[in-house]
Amino acid sequence: MEKRAILAVLLSFVIIVLYQVLFAPPATQREKPATPDKEKTPAVAPAQKEAPAVAPTPQSLPSSDSRGQDVVVETDLVRVVFTTRGGQIKKYLLKNYRVSMQGEPIDMVRDTPGAALPLYLEFPSDELSRLANEGIYAASRRSLTVDGRAPSADLVFSLKTDSGLEIQKRFRFQRGKYQIETEVVAKGGNEDLSSLAVFWGPGLGQGSDSSQSGGYEGPVAFSNEKLEKEEPVAGGAPSRVSGEVKWAALQNKYFLAAFLAQRGQEAIFFRDTAERDFVGLSLPPGERRFSLFVGPKEHERLEALGVGLERVIDYGWFSFLAKPLLDLLRFLYGFTKNYGVAIILLTVVIKVLFSPLTHKSFKSMQKMQALQPQIKRLQQLYKNDKQRLNQEVMSLYRERKLTPMGGCFPMLLQIPVFFALYRVLLDAIELRHTPFFWWITDLSAKDPYYVWPILMGISMVIQQKMTPSAADPMQAKIMMLMPIVFTIMFLNFPVGLVIYWLVNNVLTIAQQYFMNWQQSRERAS
Repeated sequence: MEKRAILAVLLSFVIIVLYQVLFAPPATQREKPATPDKEKTPAVAPAQKEAPAVAPTPQSLPSSDSRGQDVVVETDLVRVVFTTRGGQIKKYLLKNYRVSMQGEPIDMVRDTPGAALPLYLEFPSDELSRLANEGIYAASRRSLTVDGRAPSADLVFSLKTDSGLEIQKRFRFQRGKYQIETEVVAKGGNEDLSSLAVFWGPGLGQGSDSSQSGGYEGPVAFSNEKLEKEEPVAGGAPSRVSGEVKWAALQNKYFLAAFLAQRGQEAIFFRDTAERDFVGLSLPPGERRFSLFVGPKEHERLEALGVGLERVIDYGWFSFLAKPLLDLLRFLYGFTKNYGVAIILLTVVIKVLFSPLTHKSFKSMQKMQALQPQIKRLQQLYKNDKQRLNQEVMSLYRERKLTPMGGCFPMLLQIPVFFALYRVLLDAIELRHTPFFWWITDLSAKDPYYVWPILMGISMVIQQKMTPSAADPMQAKIMMLMPIVFTIMFLNFPVGLVIYWLVNNVLTIAQQYFMNWQQSRERAS
C-alpha cells in the first residue's frame, strides 16, 4: 500500500511534466462575431473588396521601401528604427538580450516581406487606412538619443493631406524603461474618424527560443482581472476582448509586445491566412493614448507598471509559490553572482526546510517495512478472502499506530513547491544565456553532452536502493524504471532544472544515509 501511494505520486509527476512539455496550455476560445459591424472591424484591403469586410488584411500592405527615411532612437535599453513611410517601426532591438550567446541583439520586429510593420493603423475607410500606412510622414527629428543628459525625449510623426486631414503619431521615450508613451491624433478633413485601431504584428521577431519548451505563445489580454488567451481563426474575423481591458499583448517564452490600454479601449486579435498573429487596440475618440511595452518578461519590471502585466508570466498551478522562490533565487544570486550556484543553494534551503517531513516519511517507511513479514503471513492465511485480508491488515496498522499514507503524505506536502520551482527554472528569463561552470554556458538550454541528466538518473537509482521498500517484486521493477523515465525526460530539459533535481537527490541520499546509520546504532545499543 505504501509503495503504491509513492508510485502514484511519481507517476502523477511524470504525467503532469510531460503534459506541460508536449502540449501548450489550452487557449480560451471566445465567440467570434458572426456579422461584424463595419465600424468595429478593421478595414479590408482593396484587393479583397469583393469579400465581406470581416477582417484586417495587413499582409497586403506593402512594407517600407526607399521612399521612406529611417529615424533612429537610442536609449540605454533599446534601439528603435522607425520609417517615415507610415510612421511605423522597422527594427526594435533589445540591447541587453541577444539571439545567441555571442549573437546580435534581438530584433522584436519580424522581417516578413510584403507584410505590415508594427504600429500600422486601421480606420473605417479602406482608402484612409492605406493613406495612413503608406503615406510619407514628416518626422520632428532624424535621430534621438535618450541618456543621462536627456532622460526623456519626444518624437512626432505628422502627415497632412490636401483635404485638411492631419494624422500624428507621438512617442515619448524614457531612460531605463521599455515602455513608450504613445498617442495617435487624427483630425480635420471630411473622412470618418469615429473608429481607429493600432496593431502590432506580424507576430514577434527573434528571441522565441522555439527549441526550448515553454508555456503559451501567442496573443493574450488582461480584462476584468482575468487573462484571455486567444486562438484566432486563420483568415477569419478578428476576436475582440472588451470590458476593463488593461493590456493586450503578443508573447513568446521570454519576450512580449504589449499595448497598455486606457479606459474604454478594446483588445483585438487577428490571425492572417499565412498563420501570422497580430494584436491590436481600439482607440475610441478622446482615448487615443496608450503605452507600448516591447521587451523581456522580467517579473519585477512588469509588476512595477501596475497594470497586472506580470500575469503574462504563467508559472502554472502553483504560481503563488513561484514568485517567492524566484525572489529567493535572485537574492542568492546577489551573493554568488552565478545562477548555477544560486540554484544549488536554493535547493539546500528547500531541503533543510523540508527535512523534518522527509525524516518523518522515512521513519514511516521503515516501520512499514518492518511489518512486511506479518503482512505476508496474513496474505498467505487469507489468500482466498480479500475482504478479510484487508480487515486484518488495517487492524495491524491500527495496532502499530500506522497509516498506509504515513510515508507518502509528507511527500505530497512538498509537491507544490517542487512544481513551482520546476516552472521557475523552466521559464525564468534570468537563466536565459546564463553560464554555470565548464561546458555549461546556458542554464536555460539542455546539457550538450547529457552529463547532468545521466548523473541525475544515477542518483535516482542510488536513492531507490537506499529507500525502505514495502513493494512486491512487480512493483519494485516498475519503480526501478522511474530513473530511466526521468533521465529520458530530462535529457532536453534546461540544465538549470536538472542541476536542481540532481542536487536534491544527492541531499536526499545523504539524509537517508545518516538515518540508516542512526537506525543501525539504535539496533546495536
